[in-house]
Amino acid sequence: MTQQQDTLELEYLRQRAHTLSRALFLRLDEYVEDFPTGTPLELIQLFKKITEEADQTILTTTDVDRLGLICRTLNTIATHAMTLLDHAHTAQTPRGLAQFLDCLREALQPDSVLLVTPLADYNYTIANYFPWLDNLLSGTLVPEETWKTISQRYTNGLNVVRFPRVERGNVLLHAIFGHEFGHPIAARFLETEEPSEYQRELIALNVRVNQEFKADLDAESDNVKRTKLHGELCTIAEEIRRRALEELISDAVAALLFGASALFAAAEIMIPDGLDVLPRPDDFYPPSRYRLRIIYQVLTDTGHLAALRSLCVHTNLEPVKAAVTQYLDYLKDLTTEKNDLVSIDTIRLVKIGYEWLERSLPAGLLFAQSSVDNIVYSTSVLENEVPEALHRVHLGVPPSEVGTYPDIRPVDWRTPILAGWMHKLYFSAKMEMDWVQRLNKISDVQTLSLKGVEDGLLRAEYQSKHPTALSGEQP
Repeated sequence: MTQQQDTLELEYLRQRAHTLSRALFLRLDEYVEDFPTGTPLELIQLFKKITEEADQTILTTTDVDRLGLICRTLNTIATHAMTLLDHAHTAQTPRGLAQFLDCLREALQPDSVLLVTPLADYNYTIANYFPWLDNLLSGTLVPEETWKTISQRYTNGLNVVRFPRVERGNVLLHAIFGHEFGHPIAARFLETEEPSEYQRELIALNVRVNQEFKADLDAESDNVKRTKLHGELCTIAEEIRRRALEELISDAVAALLFGASALFAAAEIMIPDGLDVLPRPDDFYPPSRYRLRIIYQVLTDTGHLAALRSLCVHTNLEPVKAAVTQYLDYLKDLTTEKNDLVSIDTIRLVKIGYEWLERSLPAGLLFAQSSVDNIVYSTSVLENEVPEALHRVHLGVPPSEVGTYPDIRPVDWRTPILAGWMHKLYFSAKMEMDWVQRLNKISDVQTLSLKGVEDGLLRAEYQSKHPTALSGEQP
């Protein structure tokens, strides 16, 4: 290439990079929607600052390859920024959902930042985006020192919560997010396992693999290949156990955070996919029956299910309580059956992994309990709030408070969700109604529950600032 051609290529790429940066800035400037929390607006300002810094980097860059990299980086940032922010407004992301998830963040990950936005795919996820952003931007679009300054707020986690857009209005099912908040807790448990105990378990694992696969190993005459096969089998069994612990501890966290709502949400998602599907190599998920059994066990051990069964409710709500009791009996029978355990014993590696799991799980469940003690949904709250919340839903009123004016107080935000689930189970079992009528009734319950969450959190926030305002006294 001639010097003139080099200059033209450089200027073309510089112009292209400026165009991408400017386009991203303008698209960010178009976001005028109402957002459920302040996080989307903060991220808009962060991305705008990134484009401003990128413009300075583009001006001073004289390397063609680097400008090409800047263009590709801007494309990537624009894609992710639009994906995250396009549906983070209240028309697509319920305010109550974002608010109660932020309550969990404040209790469990107080130094992190949370963004809630829907997915086209059917999946519930939480992922920390900061390491990805840090790796992508620091020293590329933004000078390292500048990036450290503007990204300081996000270094302890920019946790992006995604939920299926099709389930936007299904606040009851969003109790499944308790499981997602359990994953960091499960990871900490695995990281802090006693090293000497872990080594003893690995030795025991090696012995079990030798026992179960003796014929397979003996059939391999090459020592190197035999050793390699043994190592691969041990690694798979160890991974089966690890993945099971990750999911089961997370399930326990969900039960502790949401009470029976977590059990009902998990059953609604898991049962249609089959209860006794064995762990598969792509993800090694535990069988759904096994998972529901652990959730049921946790709620039994905490007294939550007993409190629910013995709840004192208004006379005209006894049919609702009876429907809930009937469904709990169904789930008890479902988790008492051992089909999954029988199947586990038929697959040698799964059997070995789950033998180790059974020895580790009690400590994992205790770890989960101690990790969420500050925000557990207690049986006392259930007993004190749910009966009145049930009655309010029955009357068509958002279940956001208990008491009679002037002696009123906002409820725990999980109470409207549980009250909603109880009414949903009642209408689901009301067979004299056709399915359209039942769906309409359940839709009304969903709306009341979501309004109960939103109103309760708003009242709690207001009352924390004006302690006497809601009691009839002058603030």
